[in-house]
Amino acid sequence: MGQLSQLGLLDLSSNKLEGEIPSALGNLQKLFNLSLADNLLHGSIPKEIGSMSNLELLDLSSNNLNGSLQDSVEHCWKLRLLKLNHNNFKGNIPAELELLRNLQDILDLSDNSFTGEIPSQLSGLIMLGTLNLSHNELNGSIPSSFQSMKSLTSVDLSYNELEGTVPDMKKIHMIEDESCVNELIFNREIEALVQIRHRNIVKLFGYCSSSQGRFLISEYMERGDLGKTLKDNEKAIELDWRRRLHIVLDVIHALSYMHHDCSSPIVHRDITSNNILLDLEFRACISDFGTAKILNIYGQNLTRLAGTKGYLAPELAYTENVTEKCDVYSFGVLVLELFMGSHPGDFLSSLSLATKNNGVCLLDLLDPRLVIPDAETAREIYRILSVAVQCLEPNPSHRPTARRASDELSTIKGGEGQVDFLQAGITFPAL
Repeated sequence: MGQLSQLGLLDLSSNKLEGEIPSALGNLQKLFNLSLADNLLHGSIPKEIGSMSNLELLDLSSNNLNGSLQDSVEHCWKLRLLKLNHNNFKGNIPAELELLRNLQDILDLSDNSFTGEIPSQLSGLIMLGTLNLSHNELNGSIPSSFQSMKSLTSVDLSYNELEGTVPDMKKIHMIEDESCVNELIFNREIEALVQIRHRNIVKLFGYCSSSQGRFLISEYMERGDLGKTLKDNEKAIELDWRRRLHIVLDVIHALSYMHHDCSSPIVHRDITSNNILLDLEFRACISDFGTAKILNIYGQNLTRLAGTKGYLAPELAYTENVTEKCDVYSFGVLVLELFMGSHPGDFLSSLSLATKNNGVCLLDLLDPRLVIPDAETAREIYRILSVAVQCLEPNPSHRPTARRASDELSTIKGGEGQVDFLQAGITFPAL
């Protein structure tokens, strides 16, 4: 592979590759995207990787890599994304990572064995949007210089041994126009959210709103978020078909409650696998109401774009009017992700190129890490995915409401003769 001098993208992720990363990959000077994630690779990062001057995306997550990060990637100055999470790296986080000034998508060093203090020099990554240093053995305080990282939208420093005060940054940044949302409206909406009580919505115990910033204080869920669970092979296998079926019901019941059973409809606006939390019994709860919107049922609800790429309803590309159907679309994407085992972005993109409806065999949509489901479970998955694809309709008026979807999913009945649902086709709308 070291002789593929014209190669620009190399993706060998999600295999069972063993051994060490070949140092010869450093010869690929035109490579801009390298993904070796989700394999069984061990050893350290070859220093030759650090000489890949055109590398923009590097994902080595979910392997058994170890050693120190010192003198590894800090000279890949064009890096926009660096994911080294779910490995066995040790030692201090190198202060030299501040040299990666083009990092803007994500820096993820979570779930390793890094020790020592968080280097204050990381605050030099002024373009960075997401920083994850969770699940390590870091100590000391959070550097106060982090408050200068104005581009940060997500920070996770949990499961370390940190202490001290939290700098002015993890806090809620209001995305609406200041002319539309003021302190009084924010407080009123959060007070309404605190009153929500549903077994599948994370309890909000309180909030803080002051001139220094805004926080939401919520229930702790032991198993963390669904997105990380699906990315971890062992945890994903533990999340068997029956548990995934129950998660679908948990989420749609919560959405139905928010949209139809509250005094005013509440739209979450960011239904993603990262915002679905699991407790010890695999109960699923919707979390992160930082972008939630309480709707005015007597008029339009104009707002700036909020949410996560890959889950956003297509109508948000041409309208600023948010409705409950935006959550319904995101739910459809989430269900696909849950049963496929990974985000269906590429799959949905391929459907968008089609000019007519598409039929896909159920077996081709199932997470290959799990054993093939039995006939009864396959039937239930088929019925659930049939509802999910309705939620993906490009026209929001053609999507079911959350209540209707909840009713349909809760009344799935047995008895379909000798139909082989594993080979049955699911028809997707032309996206």
